[in-house]
Amino acid sequence: MNNLHAPPSFGRASLLHASYDLKRNFSSFKWLLFGGSFLIAWGLVLRYVILASTRLIESGEESGISLLILDKLQLLQRFDWPSYELAICWYLLELCLPLLVMLLSADLLIQDRQTRRLRFWQARSHRLSVVLGRCLTKAAILAGILAIAIFSTLALSLSRQSGGFEASLGGAIVMWLLLFFLGLPYIALMSLSSIFASSPIRSLLLAFIGLVIVGWLFSSLANSFAPFALVDNLLPGSHSQLLEQCSASECLPAIGLPILQSSWVLVLALWLWKRQDI
Repeated sequence: MNNLHAPPSFGRASLLHASYDLKRNFSSFKWLLFGGSFLIAWGLVLRYVILASTRLIESGEESGISLLILDKLQLLQRFDWPSYELAICWYLLELCLPLLVMLLSADLLIQDRQTRRLRFWQARSHRLSVVLGRCLTKAAILAGILAIAIFSTLALSLSRQSGGFEASLGGAIVMWLLLFFLGLPYIALMSLSSIFASSPIRSLLLAFIGLVIVGWLFSSLANSFAPFALVDNLLPGSHSQLLEQCSASECLPAIGLPILQSSWVLVLALWLWKRQDI
């Protein structure tokens, strides 16, 4: 009889918390409003940024938004994207990814802690499974947002016959994988900053200030002592220089760096959450 009421394992408990949190998010008015706003905003980006820029680039006009967004030769030669639409999509998503992920994860566990819901869940499973479950929820939402943005751009590209189907589909999948893994360190970062913040806004500010201060400190140490250059790569966001040195297909093995960044930040956050008084 005791086995029937045994608590779930750590991994299963984390998945259960993630599943519950996803259902709760998508049934709330706030997240429905966010989803609708995102679809409308991305539709406008597709129409007035990506499509307009592509037409200007193809026509050879050197004015306005085409010069603002990208140099077509440099971008396409660097990443080998099969169409201008996907190249512009990559540029925009890579630029906005840190802020987008940090905004999505700003309320990671703050509301649960303030409403004592975290104490309620802790009585039924390990606290760390709740934290990891919330991180998995944010990762799933990030994957969905990126899929909507990238594959809608793919549909736009194919509708204009801007590239072959197989090449465009392969490029879209590579782009989704790269951006998803590049976004994971920021989810881990927000799980860390939410330990010390009492509101989502303060959590965002703390994460930004922490990145600036620690980044400056690591850069100063790297300039003074060469071995610290390797430590500098462990900071979330230090992948940009790596991406500038490879094409899209060659960058896939580089996802090991953001996975390493996510791992150590998340382990530190879980260790601190375990010692946190709730």
